[in-house]
Amino acid sequence: MSDWPKRLCHTLLFTLCFTFNIFAQNQPSSSQSASQPSAKPCGARPEYRQFDFWIGEWDVQAGGKQAGTNNVQLILGGCVIFENWTGARGMTGKSFNIYNAAKGKWQQTWVDSAGNVLELYGEFKDGAMRLVGEKPGPNGGKIIDRLTFFPLEGARVRQLWESSQDDGKTWSSVFDGLYIRKKTAATGSSDALPDSTSDAEDQVKAAMRRYDQFVLAMNAASIAAMFTPDGALVDAGKTIASTPASIRAFLGSFDGKVRVEENASSIESVTLTGATAILTGTYRQKALLLSDKREIRVQGKFEAEWSRQPDGQWLIRRMSTQSAQ
Repeated sequence: MSDWPKRLCHTLLFTLCFTFNIFAQNQPSSSQSASQPSAKPCGARPEYRQFDFWIGEWDVQAGGKQAGTNNVQLILGGCVIFENWTGARGMTGKSFNIYNAAKGKWQQTWVDSAGNVLELYGEFKDGAMRLVGEKPGPNGGKIIDRLTFFPLEGARVRQLWESSQDDGKTWSSVFDGLYIRKKTAATGSSDALPDSTSDAEDQVKAAMRRYDQFVLAMNAASIAAMFTPDGALVDAGKTIASTPASIRAFLGSFDGKVRVEENASSIESVTLTGATAILTGTYRQKALLLSDKREIRVQGKFEAEWSRQPDGQWLIRRMSTQSAQ
């Protein structure tokens, strides 16, 4: 095969998979897995990680004004995303969100202090989580609610709630909110600035784990949102894609074309200098080109540059790979 598809597949594979086994040494061996039930069964399927971009402590704005706060947690062994909403006017609500494997759909059950109940189902599609549900409407009719959660650049989230009373012919906006990671009183930033090198390293590793969750979900939109505005994918010294929008388009172009079958990677060093963290290591991967079932094997070295933003978030500025083949 020509160098071009192999090089692009190599870059894609690394981008999607290089964090897959960072913490593999903490997992049970294959013999242990065969004899013992998994302690976290929901980690076995990437669908369970598709909504992880919503996890966090958030200030939520609508129309430029504070609408409320939301504390979104991962609970019950990583199976459930638990929402705790407090509105600016005092209304509170909670929701349970889970990938319902039996239905092959995401499911959200919402209840609030006004006595409302919503049951919505949907999927992660076209870079966003899309949920739809029905409830009784006036005069014996029905109301369709449609919630869409968009991961945005800078690790932000947009939530759009729309409703229809004419069976989906027309829609009106109920709520259009922007999620911004909650600022701490002590520092004014969304994550307290590190007091030591070890604290900063822990923060970068936590950001890497979030990135890993998006990788497991093969989620191009959320992966791209982890890059700085000038972030870039680089292979063999050449820039493959730069800016989150182009990175998302590049990764999305491989949908349905490549299937990752094996991945093994190892971090060798973490170097911290001020607001910059450099991670280096090696990787080895195998994938399948779905068009002709040809197998691709790649191995080499990587260097990932992370940058701490003014709001405290760690984002990727440069992801570089160098194949040994």
